[in-house]
Amino acid sequence: PPEGAATIVVAPDLPTVLAERTKLQQIFMNLIGNALKYGGKPGLAVEIGANDLGASWEFFVRDDGVGIAPQYHERVWGIFQTLAPRDRIEGTGVGLSVVKKIVESRGGRVQLASSEGAGATFSFTWLKG
Repeated sequence: PPEGAATIVVAPDLPTVLAERTKLQQIFMNLIGNALKYGGKPGLAVEIGANDLGASWEFFVRDDGVGIAPQYHERVWGIFQTLAPRDRIEGTGVGLSVVKKIVESRGGRVQLASSEGAGATFSFTWLKG
């Protein structure tokens, strides 16, 4: 890849789920798009994977970017919230609120694990069947 380009690695064993395609696409497009937009470093690595939790799947999008300080973890899920100055990174601040709404309307939950300087992992659960 060109110098500074992001690398995206998709786990080869992602499960097949029964879902509204557009809703699941919205979730992944928002999470992957945010990782690329806000990762904040050249050569960013983004990993997409899943864990089997029994009654549900837990999907995750993990990056090795600049991370998000813990005091902002709840704020990122709010509508029209963005942590980057609007003159530096264009964004509406609705992406993660849409992710949360879709996931929770289907009985799942969203989560963020991150610390400043250590990347971010956004995950969500999706009920099986």
